[in-house]
Amino acid sequence: MIEDNVLAATDTLILIGVLVISALFIGAFTIKPKVEKSLENVTDKTVTMKDKIKEQSTVDFGKMTKAKLDEYGESKGIKLDRRKTKANMIADLEAAMKGNNHKLGK
Repeated sequence: MIEDNVLAATDTLILIGVLVISALFIGAFTIKPKVEKSLENVTDKTVTMKDKIKEQSTVDFGKMTKAKLDEYGESKGIKLDRRKTKANMIADLEAAMKGNNHKLGK
C-alpha cells in the first residue's frame, strides 16, 4: 500500500516537473518575438535631424500671424517678443531653430 502511494506521488511530481519545464521552454520562444516587435516600433519612431530640417522648411512663417509665430515658437521651446515686428520675430525664430546665438526679448 505504502509503496503504491510513494510511486503515485513520485509519478505526479515527475509529471509536474515535465509540465513546468515544458512551459518554461515554450515561454522562452514566445517572449523573444514580442521583444523584437517592440524594438521595431521604437526604431520607427526615432526622429532624425533630416526630419527636423524638413519640418522647419515646410513651415511658411510669412503666412502666420504674430500670435501664431509666438505660439509656434513656444511649442518649440522658444520665447519670442511680440512687441517686435513680424519680420524680426521670424528672424529670431529661424535663428533659434538653427541654433545660432540670438537675442530674444530685446
